[in-house]
Amino acid sequence: QVRGAPAIAIVACLGLAIEIKGLLFQDKAANLDMQATVDDIKNKLSFLETSRPTAVNLKKSCDAIRGLLTNSSGKLLGEILLSIEEYAFQLFQDDFNVNKAIGKCGANAILDVPQEGSEAKSSVCVLTHCNTGSLATAGFGTALGVIRTLHELGKLERAYCTETRPYNQGARLTAYELLFEKIPSTLICDNMVGALMQTKTMDVERLLQNLSTPHLVKTVEAVSSVDEAVKGYKEAMEAALDVSAPFKNFTTPNPALRLSKEARECREKCQAATTTGEYKMLRN
Repeated sequence: QVRGAPAIAIVACLGLAIEIKGLLFQDKAANLDMQATVDDIKNKLSFLETSRPTAVNLKKSCDAIRGLLTNSSGKLLGEILLSIEEYAFQLFQDDFNVNKAIGKCGANAILDVPQEGSEAKSSVCVLTHCNTGSLATAGFGTALGVIRTLHELGKLERAYCTETRPYNQGARLTAYELLFEKIPSTLICDNMVGALMQTKTMDVERLLQNLSTPHLVKTVEAVSSVDEAVKGYKEAMEAALDVSAPFKNFTTPNPALRLSKEARECREKCQAATTTGEYKMLRN
């Protein structure tokens, strides 16, 4: 029941650390066979990786623990187990620190871009897709962390979040986080993004070119942002970058299949907007 690549990696490593801590606490490490224990941990890492094949963070974290096992020559088993436990807890702390840094840097990047000749913005509107908040990370969030920082600075006019079908991470998770922290926000349908941009009621900053998100279908939103000259940006932490993947459009089907019932559930009590009738966006 854990969602979000950073959170998945952290929970997997902490789960392994808790099991290891049990061995250390009960002083069983001295009575364990070194090679058998190392092989058992490697098998557990391989099993954990199958929980979310698309989460690069998880594979990187498991590989890091494998590295600790490989570079353990001359160490006692208790020392090896302790190093794995320390890595897991440090991973949690590092993710939170990176989240805070992303929030600060992202907010500064948005506010530093002049608007219509002005030197600084009094307030901005931001559109976010999917869920990138504290429910998907160690805390604070990445893209949603930027929105939190803008709100803390008194510079956020309104946050718009999309449903993010078919799993509705935006409607069920992002909307909840925004409501919980009393951040002014509006939930919109995924297919309203083009209309929202065309009405010029939002001010999302910076668009990084040639950067794709293979597991989320966002083509219409991306095309709309170019058509409507709305700047956007994409945040990411180093742990989420898969340097082994080719830098091109992904054609491999996503193995993360979704349950149909998720498309029928939505967050209650949040402000929502929709269009009436048929809205057509014409492109030259």
